[in-house]
Amino acid sequence: MVEAENARLKEKTQISHLRLEFDGKSEENRRKKNDVLILNVLEPHPNLEDLKIYRYKGSTIFPNWIMSLTKLKELEILGCKMLDCMPPLGKLPFLESLEIRNADSVKKVGVEFLGIEFEDKKDKGLTTSLILFPNLKSLKFWNMKEWEEWDGIVGLREEDGCNIMPCLQYLEIVGCPKLKALPHFVHKTPLKDLCIRESSILKEHCQKGKSEYGPKILQIPSTYIIHLQHQEDDR
Repeated sequence: MVEAENARLKEKTQISHLRLEFDGKSEENRRKKNDVLILNVLEPHPNLEDLKIYRYKGSTIFPNWIMSLTKLKELEILGCKMLDCMPPLGKLPFLESLEIRNADSVKKVGVEFLGIEFEDKKDKGLTTSLILFPNLKSLKFWNMKEWEEWDGIVGLREEDGCNIMPCLQYLEIVGCPKLKALPHFVHKTPLKDLCIRESSILKEHCQKGKSEYGPKILQIPSTYIIHLQHQEDDR
C-alpha cells in the first residue's frame, strides 16, 4: 500500500500508457480488500491514453478516479476473475478500444456499464441528450463463462433519442457459452464485423429466423461475419 502511495502516478504527466498488474499471494479475502484500496490509490494523470488492468481481485472496478481519464483511448481488463459488475465506462469521451477477458464472475452486463444512473433512465430530459461510448470503435469480450445477459436501457423508446456506441465498428464475443442475446442497440450501430465464437446460445439467437431479434441483427448496415468454432462462417 505504501509503495502504491509513493508511486504518485497522478503527478507523472508524461505517462500515456499504464499497466497495473495485481499478483499478490496473500489470503483471498485480504487480497480482495487490498486490491480495491491499491487501485484507488494508483490514480494516474488525466493525460493517460492506454490503461491495462490485470488480475485485479475486487468485485467491482470503480476507482474514484475512473471518470477523470477523459483522454483514455484504450482499456484492457484481463484476468479479473472476481469481477461481478462492469465498470461504468460509457461516458469516457475518447475511449476507442475496450477489451474484457476472463471476468468469470460476471453474470449480467446492464445499464451500469453504460455509465448512467437509474435516475438517468427515468429522466427523459437526460436520455435525449445522452451519447454513451461516443467514440468506441472496437469492443471485445473473451472467456466470460457465467455471462448470461447483456441489457441496454430497458424501456427506452426510439424517440427518446439516446445514442449508444455510435462509432462501433467491431464486436467480438468469444467463449461466452451462456450469453443469450445482444442488446437491442447493437443493430443501430455502424457495425462492420461481428465475431462470435464458442458461444452457441448467442449464435443460435443471432441466426436469421431463430428469434424475433435475428432479423434486427441483419439490419446492421455494413458487412458482418459470425465466426463459429468448428463450423463454416455464416455471412
